[in-house]
This record gives sequence, structure tokens and C-alpha cells, in this order.
Amino acid sequence: FLPSYRMDSKKPFDPRIVEDMLKVVVDTQIEHHGKFQLGDAKIMQQFVRTLSEEILFQVKLREFDRYRIFVEITLGEMRYQGYQQNVAVLWDIEKDSMATYLFERSDIFLATNVYGIYYD
Repeated sequence: FLPSYRMDSKKPFDPRIVEDMLKVVVDTQIEHHGKFQLGDAKIMQQFVRTLSEEILFQVKLREFDRYRIFVEITLGEMRYQGYQQNVAVLWDIEKDSMATYLFERSDIFLATNVYGIYYD
């Protein structure tokens, strides 16, 4: 990038937009995938990789200016217990942000985090 002498983004990362998109993409992909065979790690790994690429593609379509996008997905089996995830990050609270979506069903859970890190 050439110096622009501009310190703010023209279109900053908006977690509300990304969370709405996450709900649609995750629900659609899980519905399309159908029944999960949780014992087959290769199929699960391929599903998570495809899902993360689709999420990254959809977020990049929103064209958030000057942001690096990271997608983190956790997929696991539900065995009559809950799921809780804690995230601790070191970032600029004015410019960096994240969006989260948790999908839970009787047999699986899928936690998705999308981080928008300001990059000048």
C-alpha cells in the first residue's frame, strides 16, 4: 500500500452484519451437509475447511476496508453437556472487533468466530 495519510477505515468491520451472515451460511451448510458421522475425522475436517472458506469469501464480499479477516471454527459432539468458550485477545478496542455464532443441536455444536483486525 502507498501512504494515504488516512488513519480510519472508510468501511469499518461491522460485527452485526457478519453475525447475520454467519447465521445464514452456517445453517445453510449444516442443512446441506445433512447427518454428521462424527467418527470420521476426514469428513469433519473437510466440512470445517469448506465452511471456513465460504465464511471468509462471504465476509470479503462485504469489502471491509483495511481489515484482515480470520475465521475460527470449533466443531464437536454433544453428549448431554453444554459448551462454553472464552476468548481473550489483545487488540485495539476502537478498531478491532469480532463476530460470533454458536450453532447447537442435540448431536453437535459448532462455534464460529470471525475476527476483523485493523490493518493500516
